[in-house]
Amino acid sequence: MKITSSTLSSYDLSIYHDCEVSQFVVDYANHKIQIPLKHPKTSDVSISFNNVKSLSLNIDEEWGPGIYVYEITANINDNNEGQFLNISILLNSGDVIRIICESIEIEQ
Repeated sequence: MKITSSTLSSYDLSIYHDCEVSQFVVDYANHKIQIPLKHPKTSDVSISFNNVKSLSLNIDEEWGPGIYVYEITANINDNNEGQFLNISILLNSGDVIRIICESIEIEQ
């Protein structure tokens, strides 16, 4: 499933609460990030972020160690280059992965 700025509102990102995030792959040359998620109740998924413009993350663990998704939020970032998705993945450690990209693809 592909998610863009025009389809974002129809997708429920809360279904990824409690998924395990232990690693992610950055393909710098192709502006792509892939994060595999291990879901505790259903099948695992892989989320690919395409045409990535920005990536930031902290590993402070201010709430203590943790590798599980607490919340994923998304909104639309409208700038001179077009509309992009602004994604924040809050982990149960208090750390946040922030990605600005053109689209997301979710594979089961």
